[in-house]
Amino acid sequence: MTRMRTIMPWSFVPGIFSDDFDISIPQGVTFPPVDVYEDDINLVVKVELSGFEPKDIDVSIDGDVLRISGKKEVKREDKNKKYYISEIHDRSFSRTISLPVEINQKDIKAEFENGVLTLTLPKVNKPKALKIPIKIVKK
Repeated sequence: MTRMRTIMPWSFVPGIFSDDFDISIPQGVTFPPVDVYEDDINLVVKVELSGFEPKDIDVSIDGDVLRISGKKEVKREDKNKKYYISEIHDRSFSRTISLPVEINQKDIKAEFENGVLTLTLPKVNKPKALKIPIKIVKK
């Protein structure tokens, strides 16, 4: 397995961390960055998927778990070409996110624009706390 090494800003200062504190990601596997936030009405999930197309992506929900996965295959047209650098390769990912609030699964929207997948998950409307007045009964 080919490993990529991530160079951290402190790696240039001797003695802070040893080389054993290396962060590596196997080649061909990516973990796209995700933002999850909520407003009064929706839970919103944004996933940065540069290079992917909607047909490459699968989104599913099971209870309170959201799963986003994808696979992009690179097709080389001409096998007779001599490559000096070949960094474009097949990529795949899978993210599982535990949803922090109950959502309405019927009205989920998914949009893909400029390499960003945006999922809008409407929250279930729960009634707000209701103060119940107590009536004084006279005998």
